[in-house]
Amino acid sequence: MDIGIIGYKGHSKKLFDLMVKNSKVSKVIVFCRDFRVAKDLSINNEIKKAYFTSDLSDLLNLNGIVISSENESHVSYIKTFLKSDTAIFCEKPACVDLDEYNFLNNLSQKDKRKIYFNFNFKKSTLYKEIDEILKENIYGKPFNVSIRITHGLAYNIEFKNNWRSKKENIFQTIAGNLGIHYINLLEHFFGKSINAQINLNSISDRKVYDTANIYIDFEKNVSSSILLSYASPYSNNIVIYFTDAIIEFNEDKIYLFNPRETFNKQGLFVSPKKRILKKIEKNLTEKSLEESVNFFITELSNKRNFSIKQFNESIQSSLTIIQSVISPKIK
Repeated sequence: MDIGIIGYKGHSKKLFDLMVKNSKVSKVIVFCRDFRVAKDLSINNEIKKAYFTSDLSDLLNLNGIVISSENESHVSYIKTFLKSDTAIFCEKPACVDLDEYNFLNNLSQKDKRKIYFNFNFKKSTLYKEIDEILKENIYGKPFNVSIRITHGLAYNIEFKNNWRSKKENIFQTIAGNLGIHYINLLEHFFGKSINAQINLNSISDRKVYDTANIYIDFEKNVSSSILLSYASPYSNNIVIYFTDAIIEFNEDKIYLFNPRETFNKQGLFVSPKKRILKKIEKNLTEKSLEESVNFFITELSNKRNFSIKQFNESIQSSLTIIQSVISPKIK
């Protein structure tokens, strides 16, 4: 199986390594727009199944193509490769404006099934555990989700020039780049967003957006608040409030707080005891990325198409951000 990759560093390099590692892949051709970069990579290449090129036509008519380029280029590359019989693995976001959304939304069912958008959290242990808990339906009705993901990257002296600090487009900010993963996950479980508001802020005084507060109401009568920040000590915490329990995902543990009717000696409500419900793997991103790549390759090798549901959820997550009330306004 021959795979092409658009992009060669950062996240693209991770995808390249995973494709090379997969035994079902016989050739990986990497496209670099700068011919000098492609030439240098070719000279220094020691991987037999890897090739580098600055000619995009070298990637046409391969079995699969991986789009891991700038956000604004995703749809342009999708248009190019839909003309050939090539399966497409496209990194999030699916689209960055309403015109691109409309283009994708109006594709034929056949073309939609050629595209797999990589929201790899759906291949994670986190997804599997939330899915299982919701399907068990033993803790009552879920009605609120609180997500807190923070660390201190903004205080790194190099952050100001980091791509994560760009603010020309909402998808270049912490809200669009990181937040879209959680929006996609929540919309999968709780339906489309009804109301969405994104508040961006600069807490570190580096004159860049390092913090986002995202508030969303979903179709299934569930609300959420998502705090994402590069200006705080590390935290990784997701709390789901049910009518009969509270469940907290914190690093490698799932905690359960119940029953609801927990009282002190005076008969007043108090917090239920905190118990470990289950231990889970800690490394969410790396493992789920490999699972996502392997899923794409397996479906491709078995000549199966990708689901319309994942396609629709992927473009919906972009639409939620595009149509959000954003403060301050991004140019």
